[in-house]
Amino acid sequence: MGNDAATLLPFFNSLSNILIDTCNDSACNQNIIAIDNMILAAKDAYEKKLNTNLTQRFPKVFELYDSYLSNFRNQKCKLASFVNEEESGASTAKKITYSFVAMIIASALLLL
Repeated sequence: MGNDAATLLPFFNSLSNILIDTCNDSACNQNIIAIDNMILAAKDAYEKKLNTNLTQRFPKVFELYDSYLSNFRNQKCKLASFVNEEESGASTAKKITYSFVAMIIASALLLL
C-alpha cells in the first residue's frame, strides 16, 4: 500500500487543493452548502417516510460526512483538505478512501 499511496499522493494533493479553493471561493462554498442542505433535507424526508434514523444506523458515515462539510459551513478551509503534511501517504490514502466510500454510501442511502 505504501508504494501505491506514494504514487497517488500527487492526485490527493491536487484534490485537496481543489477542495481548499472551492471552500475559499464564496460562490462555490455557497453551492456546496446548498447541496449539503438538499442532502440533509432528503435525509430527513427519507427518515420520516420510513420511520428510521440513518445517523444511528450508519454513525461513521454521517460523522465523516459532517466533519468534512462542517469545514465548508464554518469557513475552515485549511481543514477541508484530505492531505495532512505530517501524515504518511498510506494514512492519507486510507483517509481519502474512507471519505469517498462514506460519500457514496450516503448518496446511495438517499436514493433508496
